[in-house]
Amino acid sequence: MGTTKDFAYDSNPQSIQSKTKALFPNANWVPFTPFGSQPIATGVAPGSPILFHQNIVKKSPEKVTRIAEILDWLASEEGFLLTHYGVENKHYTRNGKTITLNLDAFKKDITDKGDFLTIWDFFTPPTPSVFGLNVINTNKTARDREIAKTVANIPSAPYLGTSLISPSGFDLGTFRKRQRELQAKAIFDDKSGKKWPEYREELMTKYNGNALFEAYNEQVKAAGLTK
Repeated sequence: MGTTKDFAYDSNPQSIQSKTKALFPNANWVPFTPFGSQPIATGVAPGSPILFHQNIVKKSPEKVTRIAEILDWLASEEGFLLTHYGVENKHYTRNGKTITLNLDAFKKDITDKGDFLTIWDFFTPPTPSVFGLNVINTNKTARDREIAKTVANIPSAPYLGTSLISPSGFDLGTFRKRQRELQAKAIFDDKSGKKWPEYREELMTKYNGNALFEAYNEQVKAAGLTK
């Protein structure tokens, strides 16, 4: 139903709670887990990698460097604050690690104009605790705080996987493109998996898939997941 802890908050004007109450004033979304004290999810894994095609890097290395610098800044505390809470001393004030939202200004300049800052959640999720920040939202209700407490107490299992990256110089884009072409061919043209060993051989040799999977295997070993 939602991907952030405030998706059912009273204080979030875009929440399912707020939108439902506009239609049904007595609506009340309540968090729960059907599994008691058992974990229902694993810890968060790194995601949304930013990759640059080697041809682009060779053609415009200075542009790639600049893009990487911008992305690094967006992931910094300063970038996080701007892309989630707006402009300091206009949309929020700061006292040390405490961020107090100016809700009227935020609503006027951001929420009422499409809540456009939420687009950055894919890159830097709304987790101010990563920077040790405490965000004060004076609109947060007792119900909101109870939801936060309930969700925080739902256990999660340790994350067991690891992120994988292709080896240096490997053209992952071309490999994946051909892989999808062959998968589509097997499904829609061949309507059979009989030729898949032939297609796989092409991917593993001509498109250097062996090197890719060997690199993945070494990374999994390095993470201690296999021997």
